[in-house]
Amino acid sequence: MSSNAKTKGTFSTLKVRDFALLWSGQSVSSLGDGIFTIALAIGTLEVDHHPSGIALVFAATVLGVRHAILAFGLISGLICLAVLVVLGVRDPKHLDNFANTLAVEPKVLNDES
Repeated sequence: MSSNAKTKGTFSTLKVRDFALLWSGQSVSSLGDGIFTIALAIGTLEVDHHPSGIALVFAATVLGVRHAILAFGLISGLICLAVLVVLGVRDPKHLDNFANTLAVEPKVLNDES
């Protein structure tokens, strides 16, 4: 690095309005997530008075999120497959182009080149 290069301050990127709005929104969202976790634990203790109640509530929350991710991943994959079927795409080169458009790693369906 040259000696005449300007060194920018730590928070100089926050001078860009769009980035500052994004960063502040993400910060408030993270703070809300943390407060929600604490509020959920306190609310559960008020209802059940046993630590096992907190464990059950948090387990149900995690399982619900995991099942939702699995279900929506399956649905999105089926939608992509349905689009390919409707378009009549059977050539692996077209599949590669379609997969690259969706920003996923293409898989070759057959070894014929």
